[in-house]
Amino acid sequence: MRRVLMVLTAAVLTAGCGGGADEPATADPPAGAEPATWTAVPAGPLAPRHSAVAVWVGGRFVVVGGRSGPPCPPGAGCAAPVPVAAPGSAPVVVGDRVYLLTGTPAAFLSYDPATDRWQRLRPPPVEGGLVAAGETVLVVPFQSGRGADAAFDPRSGSWRSLPRDPLGPSFDRFAVPLGDRVLLTAKELVPDPGADAPALVRLAALDTGLTRWSELPDSEIIGTGPVAAAGRVVWPYTGSADGGGTGNWGRSYPEDGILDPATGS
Repeated sequence: MRRVLMVLTAAVLTAGCGGGADEPATADPPAGAEPATWTAVPAGPLAPRHSAVAVWVGGRFVVVGGRSGPPCPPGAGCAAPVPVAAPGSAPVVVGDRVYLLTGTPAAFLSYDPATDRWQRLRPPPVEGGLVAAGETVLVVPFQSGRGADAAFDPRSGSWRSLPRDPLGPSFDRFAVPLGDRVLLTAKELVPDPGADAPALVRLAALDTGLTRWSELPDSEIIGTGPVAAAGRVVWPYTGSADGGGTGNWGRSYPEDGILDPATGS
């Protein structure tokens, strides 16, 4: 496998001076705090690239893979053999290791930054996205019915199936680590086209022992790709939809939202 290069790329957000006059206005910082701005960091050893994935681990920023050639435009014939499989999902960090699923051919790998070594592990029993849950790695299929969610124990190197979630047949499934729980977000499987109502984001939480689910109130948003930030869950893609001219839902539903788990709002 291609060696991982540990680099700091792009820029970091620090406290300091404000931007220029042409930059958009931002919210005022808290009283007594300096305004935030961006500061460039030294250039890394990698050539400019796209489709890389990156994580923080062991005090270092690890960049994995990517391609330095131009992205393939839609409809173009850019297929070409590559020496290694591209990452199939975003990497996660558990303990002091990076865990990564590759695409085709599929492989489940761990990377130890202390020794700069890769290890090939037993692949998960289902395809899906990786999630870090305490000292465990989860794999969550993006649609139900394609196998049970599963948990990987780094100490034994084995996988086990998780209990079935209470949300029923669903798609657009994402799991987000949230303190001592894992939050599952999903949407009910509805006819497409032909649905008379939007597929809203539904929620369930898995306890710290990974044994018991609890269903949470449904949301009023239709977004995707939630992320955890500062103890909250954020659906970051702004916009809305109303179902269009055929099968109109009667109003627009937002894609973006922020969930505060402490209050349920």
